[in-house]
Amino acid sequence: MVNSAVAYLEKAKKAKLNGNLNDAIDYCHKVIQCDANFFWAYHLIGRIYEQQEKFESAIAFYEQSIEIDRNNPKNFASYYRLGLVFAKQNLLQEAIAAQKQALQINSSFADSYHEIAGVFAKQGNLDLAIQFQRKAKEFKSNDSNINFALINFEERQKNLAELGTYNYKLISLGFDCLPRTIATRWGIKPSRLQGEKSCPFDLAFHSFSNIYHLLKNDFQNYLDPQYLKTIPY
Repeated sequence: MVNSAVAYLEKAKKAKLNGNLNDAIDYCHKVIQCDANFFWAYHLIGRIYEQQEKFESAIAFYEQSIEIDRNNPKNFASYYRLGLVFAKQNLLQEAIAAQKQALQINSSFADSYHEIAGVFAKQGNLDLAIQFQRKAKEFKSNDSNINFALINFEERQKNLAELGTYNYKLISLGFDCLPRTIATRWGIKPSRLQGEKSCPFDLAFHSFSNIYHLLKNDFQNYLDPQYLKTIPY
């Protein structure tokens, strides 16, 4: 039966790789029929549901993979994926807790440090974000994503400190939210969590020529249709 379980798991992996997700799930259930304690079958079903954005089902199977054997050193992989799913649902405390569980099992797993750092950065806690990101770099120093994130967090912290010193106000201009997003990402502008309110051009789309007109006329007729830009979707 063990050999059958392994064979079905390989078929499941191949089906997932080829994009045949329903077939992959079916093969995983055949694995479980052969061996109800086969960790990777539950984990792989969780991965497939995560890919399909069926997050509640993904969580259920990741938790099942962990419950099979609490002492299984492979559990860090399921805790890591659980953390990713919680973060996608904006359940930030749960995301941090799951990643910390992964690190209790595998203390050198750089990706969990990286994910915890990202959550702290999202919450505006850059001191902890930098602390965890440096740990990620310690274990995975050649990873470009990890190195870039550390640079970003350190620059954001420096720029926010400068913002507090000089007390300037930056208003994003444009016909979408990209200017504000970039400015916030690098600490040139505070985030909403840090008390920054929406500015006029975060609320509606205007062409650059009409932005000039509105600034010149102190936002008179701000929502006049002739100044608004229609963006087709």
